[in-house]
Amino acid sequence: MTSEERREKRYQRRKAKRELRRRLVASSYTLEGVFSYSNLLRAALSCCKGVMWKRAVQNYRANLMLNVYRKWAELMSGNLKWKGYYEFDLFERGKLRHIKSEHISERPVQRCFTDNFLIPLMRPHLIYDNGASLKGKGTDFTIRRFSKHLQEALALYGPDAELVLYDFSGYFDSIDHEALILYVKRFLNPGRLLDYTIMFIRRCDAAGVGLGLGSQVNQILAVSFPSPIDHYFKAYVGLHSYDRYMDDGGMTCKDNIQSAMCVRALQNLSIDLNLKLNPDKIHVQKITRPFVWLKVRWQVMPSGRILKRITRANVSRERRKLKRLRRRMDAGMVTQEAVQCNWASWRGYTKRFRARKTVYSMSKLYNELFPNEGGSTRCIDSSGTASRLPSSWS
Repeated sequence: MTSEERREKRYQRRKAKRELRRRLVASSYTLEGVFSYSNLLRAALSCCKGVMWKRAVQNYRANLMLNVYRKWAELMSGNLKWKGYYEFDLFERGKLRHIKSEHISERPVQRCFTDNFLIPLMRPHLIYDNGASLKGKGTDFTIRRFSKHLQEALALYGPDAELVLYDFSGYFDSIDHEALILYVKRFLNPGRLLDYTIMFIRRCDAAGVGLGLGSQVNQILAVSFPSPIDHYFKAYVGLHSYDRYMDDGGMTCKDNIQSAMCVRALQNLSIDLNLKLNPDKIHVQKITRPFVWLKVRWQVMPSGRILKRITRANVSRERRKLKRLRRRMDAGMVTQEAVQCNWASWRGYTKRFRARKTVYSMSKLYNELFPNEGGSTRCIDSSGTASRLPSSWS
């Protein structure tokens, strides 16, 4: 027996052990345990938080325990009723998005399913640097990890290191149902829980392509689906400096040869998953050149310092929003408290960036538009001089 044959046998034994362990974990989840009445009730209470001003939520909350019991009985009998989606269009940062929102009576089922089954089952198989839609992670987590990886790559490879950024085109709308079901079957045993998972996937679109925005199950499935790409670059290629946030990914390579290899591998892996890369958002460049990723303008200095700035589009959007709020406030459509909350939120967002001059000019515009609003959000006094800003903006 040659060394290659022994290596292959060891690999097959490890693979069989992993598969057995995966099946044992999946078999520990049962329909009665996942959709217990207490889990559904807890999920229903969570779904009502922050939206009690809606009439539909108030009506649902008025008979909460009875509504939860009816849904529990439907799940146990296998006759789960579905009211369909509440669909509407939303402009987010200048981009049109079609939202398919679940009715309030359907949300507890999906929240219970994801919190007690999908996330505990699939999260161990995600890479640590996958930062979207998971508790304890988010954009701040991904930005911190990406900053650390950029500094490590610069120290290891020098200024000749290459950066590869990519993005999937129409990610949610392009996910193929059959490819997603094959991926899900790797983690789930045959049974009613797998049947419910397939049902959630297939009812998104009759054409068999696309997941609707607004569903928690779709969100978690979309986070997990490109995991084969993540594991390829992390484990097989050995790129420690690889990060992904939903459909946005970035990695650092030691030279242009490795970066070209990674781009070709990325294209082939995307074809295997029936995903389409956005050709306009695949960037290969030197690590020290400025770039934009996750709505942040990055620049890696030769000393290793990472400069993070607000994008011009973000500032322009906030300026237009403040002027629009002034008009709506004059018309009595918004309150002074709502305006101050919006301004305080944007000011808090800028604390993570190097943006002293930008915050100064935006504060000046805010004081001109709302001269009599007062509040702790002002940072320019009546004489026109700026008050002291946090050191993180300097």
